[in-house]
This record gives sequence, C-alpha cells and structure tokens, in this order.
Amino acid sequence: MTARNFYLKLMILIFIVLSSSVFGEMGLKRYAIIVGANDGGEDRVILRYAVRDAKAFNKVMVDMGALDNEETMLLLNPDRFRIDQAFVNMQQKILSDSPVSRKELVFYYSGHSDEEGIMLQNETYSYKELRDKIASMDTDVRIAILDSCASGAFTRTKGGVRKPPFQIDESVQMKGYAFLTSSSETEAAQESDKIQASFFTYYLVSGLRGAADTTEDGMVTLNEAYSYAYKETLEKTQKTQYGPQHPGYDIQLTGTGDLVLTDLRTTNSLLVLNEEFKGRFYIRDTSGNLIAEVNKAAGRNLEIGLSPDYYQILWDDNGVLREARINLIQDASVKLKASQFQAIETQPTIARGDNDESKPLVPDDKEEAIDDFFETIFDGEEAEDSDDKIFDNNVFDDPFFKDSQGEEPALDEDLEWDTEETAYVEPFFSFLQPEELEADQIRYLPVEVTLLPSLGSESFLKWNNSSNLSLNLTAGAGYSVEGIQLSLFLNFLIKELDGVQICAFVNAVLGNTDGAQMSSLANLSVGNLDGAQASGLVNFALENVSGVQAAGIGNLSGKSLDGFQAAGVANAVLGELNGFQASGLANLSLGMATGFQAAGLGNFAGQGMDGFQASGVVNIALGPFAGLQVAGITNITGTMTGLQVSGIFNCADDLDGAQIGIVNRGKNIAGIQLGLINISDSYEIGFPIGLINIVRDGIFTIDWWTSQRNVNHVSLRVGSENFYTLFTGSASWENEVTSWSYGMGYGVNLPFAIFFVSADACMNVLYPQGADWFQFSPENLMPTARTLAGIDLGWLGAFCGFKYDFHVPGLYNDYPDSYNVTVLNEFIFGIQLSLNN
Repeated sequence: MTARNFYLKLMILIFIVLSSSVFGEMGLKRYAIIVGANDGGEDRVILRYAVRDAKAFNKVMVDMGALDNEETMLLLNPDRFRIDQAFVNMQQKILSDSPVSRKELVFYYSGHSDEEGIMLQNETYSYKELRDKIASMDTDVRIAILDSCASGAFTRTKGGVRKPPFQIDESVQMKGYAFLTSSSETEAAQESDKIQASFFTYYLVSGLRGAADTTEDGMVTLNEAYSYAYKETLEKTQKTQYGPQHPGYDIQLTGTGDLVLTDLRTTNSLLVLNEEFKGRFYIRDTSGNLIAEVNKAAGRNLEIGLSPDYYQILWDDNGVLREARINLIQDASVKLKASQFQAIETQPTIARGDNDESKPLVPDDKEEAIDDFFETIFDGEEAEDSDDKIFDNNVFDDPFFKDSQGEEPALDEDLEWDTEETAYVEPFFSFLQPEELEADQIRYLPVEVTLLPSLGSESFLKWNNSSNLSLNLTAGAGYSVEGIQLSLFLNFLIKELDGVQICAFVNAVLGNTDGAQMSSLANLSVGNLDGAQASGLVNFALENVSGVQAAGIGNLSGKSLDGFQAAGVANAVLGELNGFQASGLANLSLGMATGFQAAGLGNFAGQGMDGFQASGVVNIALGPFAGLQVAGITNITGTMTGLQVSGIFNCADDLDGAQIGIVNRGKNIAGIQLGLINISDSYEIGFPIGLINIVRDGIFTIDWWTSQRNVNHVSLRVGSENFYTLFTGSASWENEVTSWSYGMGYGVNLPFAIFFVSADACMNVLYPQGADWFQFSPENLMPTARTLAGIDLGWLGAFCGFKYDFHVPGLYNDYPDSYNVTVLNEFIFGIQLSLNN
C-alpha cells in the first residue's frame, strides 16, 4: 500500500467516523398534532372527557415522549378548517427544520366518530382524508392514535391488517406508519366518570408513564403501550352496558429495534414500586385527579414517571385496600415500601347509575369500595367531582379553598381553555370588565386638561380619550393613558395604563397596568399589573402581579404574584406566589408559594411552599413544604423537607429534616424530632430526642426484670426502632422495710431479625430503706447503665444482660468517704411486653 492510498483511506475513515458521530447526535425529532373534541354535533351527546384526554396525552408525551411544546399543536374542540391548517403549518415546520436522523409525526384524536370518519361539531372528517393528510407529511414514521367510536374503520380504509409486534429503534432506516384505535369498526369507545377519562386513553397514558414497561429498561415502546392499553381496556369494559371494547392496530414499519414512545430516564421524578408489590395501584395528585392506574405483578420492579407533586396512592392487594401519601420532589425518585401503606376500612355502598348514556359503567363490589374510599378522602364528594377540592393531607380540612383546575368549561370553537389561569375573583368583579372600543371611537390626545368633570376636554363624560399626559384638577377619566395621569382626587381608566397614575385618593384601571399607581387611599387594577402599586390603605390587582404592592393596610393579587407585597395588616395572593410577602398580621397564598412569607400573626400557603415562613403565631402550608418554618406557636404542613421550629407545636406528614418544638407530630420521618413530646408513625432514618417519644412502628414495651440482688424493676421503653426513651422504677423488700427508686434515660437498639441488642443509660433517684421518698436530695442520685441482648417474638420477648451502678462521691451515702467513682455490676434478666404489635 502506497503512502498516498494509506492517507486517502485514513481520511475516508475519519470522515465516516465524524459523520456517524454527527448523525448520532442529530437523533430523533418528534412532531405532534393532538386533538380533543367534546362536541360531535347536534345528534351526539356532549362528551365530558375528550378534551381532558387530549391534555393528558399531550402532557405525558411532553414530559417523557421527546415532544417539545414548539413542535406540538394542541387543538381543543376544533372544526375542519383548524385541523387542515394544523397539517399545513406542521408540514412547513417539518420542512424548515434542520435534518435529523429520523422525524416522526404523532397524530392523536379523542372525540366522536362513526364508520365514515371523526366528527367535529356538525362536520365529518373522513378517515380517507385523515389518512391522506397523515401520509403526506414528510416524516419517516407516522403514528396515529384514535380514541373514538368505530375508530377501527380507520385501520381498514387501505386494507390494513394486524401485524406481529412492531419494533424500531433510532435507526435511520426506519420507515412506515403505526395506527392504533381504541375500538373495532363496530364498537363504541366508552368514557367513565370514575376515572374521568376514556378507558383507552386512560390506560394508554398510565402505560406510557411506566406501567407498561415490562422489560424494566426504563423505556415504554409502542408494542408495550398498546399491549397494556388493550388488556386493561378490554378487562374494564367487559361489564359495561355497551360490552367489551377491543382496541386495534394497523402497522407497516420497516427497521429493527423498538419504537420507543416514552423514556422514563428523561423525566424529573419517579415513583418506584419494587418487586415485593403486587396488585392494582391508583395514583391521585394534589387536586384529586386520577393520574394513573397500574396493575403490577410481583417479582419485577416498576417505575412510574410523574410531575413533582404531593400524591395519594391506593393499593388494592387482592381486595385488601391500603393507602400511602408521598411527596415527589424535583429530580428525585421515591421508593415505596409496604410499611408506608396503612390499611383502610371501607363501607358497603350502593351502585349508582350513570346519567350519561354514552358512558355507562356497572361497577363491581371492589370498585364500589374504592369509590367509597375516595368519597371519604374528598369530603363526601364522589371522586369524579373532586377536581374542585383541595387534596386532604390529613393536617386539616379547608372547605374555603377551591382548586384552579375544575371541570372543563363550554368552549367556543376558536377558544382554547388555559387551565393554568386561576379565575378566583372574576365572579365577584364581572361588572368591572373593560369596554372594548373600535379605533375610530377613540380620541387620541397628546395632552388633556380637566378642571372639573364637566369642563375641559370632557374626558369624564366621554370615556373615550386616550392621551399621553392627563392633568386633572379634581378627577380624571378616560379610555387609556400612555404616559402620566395626575389628579387631585380620582384617576379612572377603562382600558389600560402604560405609565404612571398619581392622585390623593383612588387610582383605578379596568384593564392592564404597566407602570405605577400611587395614591393615599387605594389603587385598583382589574387586569394584570406589571409594575408597582403604592397606597396608604389598600392595593388591588385582580389578575397577575409582576412587581411590587405596598400598602398601609392590605394588598390583594387575584391570581399570581411574581414580586413583592408589603402591608401593615395583610397580604393575599389567590394564585401562586413567587416572591416575598411581609405584613404585620397575616399573609395568604392559595396556590403554591415560592419565596418568603413573614407576618406577625400567621402565614398560609394553600398548595405548599418552597422557601421560608416566619410568624409570631402560626404557619400553615396545606401541600408539600421545602424550606424553613419558624413560628411562635404552631407550624403545620403536608410533606416537609427542611426545618420546623416553633414554641409549642409542629405538625407534618412525611418529614425529611427536623422538627424542634415542645410537641412534634409527623408521619414517616427521615431526620430528627427534638421536643418534649415527639409522635410519629415510622422512622426511615434518624431518631427522636425528647421526654416522651412515641413511634407507631417503633419500640413501645413494658419490661419486668430482676437482678442478682433480688431487686424487681419495671421499665417503659418508647421510641423509634433504634432510639428510645427509658422510664424505670424498682422496689425491694428486706425485713419488711421497702426501698424505692425511679429514673429516666435514653438508649439505642439494634434489631437483627427476631433478635436485638441494646444499651441504655439513665439517672435514678434512690430512696433507701426507711427513707421518706417525698423528700428529694441530690445525694440520692445515682447513674445507671445497661447492656442487653434478647429475642423479640412480636408481642412477647425476653432479654438478659448486665446492669452497672455508678456510685459518685457526694451523690450516694453508701460511700461517703470515697473520692473515686465506684462501679457495681450485676447480671439481670427479664421479659418484655410489646404494646404496638
């Protein structure tokens, strides 16, 4: 081989390696058109959950399915034109994007259909048209999922037949399509009030979140997702009025490997069920929405991808119902343990009819028991109506709070409902809607001057002036201001302010405020506030606030606050808080709070908090809390990650951190409780430090033991599995004269299956024979220690070991002349009675 040929081949090899590396990095690009249509026309019943199905599918694909919001079109209650336009816009985007190794299109539809096509209000979009549109898209792979009646006809239009399992990896050779339908060409697709979704989409989404990952590789393939949805849909529809529902598919793919739909390794948070679990699991979020239903077999691990939130999990183990509640935080995995579940009692129920004839459901006894459980959890309401209830985290019930994500409203054909917007105040202030004027109705004035309401530019009478500078002797009003509005008593704008309002009494804007409002009495912005409000009494912003509100009495943000509130009495945010609240009396945030709340009386965060709460009396966070709570009397929260410090009482569900107070109450603890009385259900790691430590899954035993000197002892041990508080007392009789002692101390315990070893130390108060035990003297104190080994058979056990008495000069009269500590040891043995088994 000549040098020239060698270098030529070397350059070709380098080029191939570099090219394959670049193409490998280019990877997969996925596009999606997702449609939810509740309205199928005048002759069709309005569906309740088709729009919700589309949103649920969109969310799981964005979370774990390589979809980006920029490559996704979510169409809610569209007409034919909007779907046609969506295909045109998506095709332009696909062609304009940079080349990648493979492009995929996902089309999803939930709604009405018949044997001819999908039904959009009073229009029909035929299956042939739909398949032609999908086939025309310039992508390597096209995936279509139809959840509607008779959707199986869609797979038959071009003679499609069921094929063996479909597989593909990220190989650039993959081409073709995969069509999934929720029913056959002659069957009805059914939706259910109990799961608040259609059966097929509900189980498809559950499978995509990880329930279908049978290979335990952290990825859910098309084959796995379809198989899981098929099995669960068929099983759950066998007893319905319309009978079994059989999902179908038509696959024409070439290539090797698996077509991965979702990758659990890319999600932020995971719920892990280990191989010991078996049965059916129901997962609900803070708002009470049923997120996933998982049917798990024993002997395999299962990971479920979820968004960070506070979750309630119901475990149906062959008819035995158990409940657990967990906090799933960002970028973390929670491994559930059987010990975290508590058995629940159910009551007999009466089957209820389904008023909507399009979605009948005949529940069996087990489903009624589960229904009854969720009714109890959500304050007597049925689970399907629980969207308007806050999640009950066993701290206390709050009927005042209403969650933002309620029932889907009636939608106009061009309107997409944004469930993130929380309209708490709109019903109360609906009369303050800004009047919309046409351009030719508005008078644009650079400067306007008003001496009295009836003099000058007549802005107070006409309401249609828009100006840059508005100077008013008494009161000024108009349509909008881009600049400054200055008045002695009142400023009022119908539309919006882009600038500054200054007056002695009241500023009011019925639209958005972008700038500042300053008055001695009150400021009102009905729309969004992007800027600052400063007043001597109160500030109101009935929409979102991005900026500062400062008032002598109170501030109100009707939706979210991204900024700062300072008031002498109270601050209120009816949505989410991202920033800082400081007041002399109270701070309120009904949504999730991120930042800082400081008040003289109390702080309240309706859906939890990431940050800091400090108050003189009470802090309350109904959802998960990550950070620090400091109160003079009480701290209350759901799941706590951080530190609670109070003068009297701390309460949290799951605790990952520490509680410091006179009384501490927690459920599952990973950390420390420091107080006079500590109460918990279990300790994963850590221990309680206090006078009385009560742990439901820990040590709670009464012991009787004796020694070589024939002294009878009774002791109480309470605490966690590894750390306990010891209370002990003894009595001995000699020549009809009684000696007494009592003491308190602490110990450590190490369990090994049914065996244990422990060591403890306590301070005893001794009353020798004939002594008056009501008269305490420091000379009667004597430290004592024990080392024990024993067997624990449940409610009964036995132990033996050694006891050490430390006689200290000046503390014990038996050795008054001794200057050295004397240690006396003796062999002891006894039995224990466990009260928590």
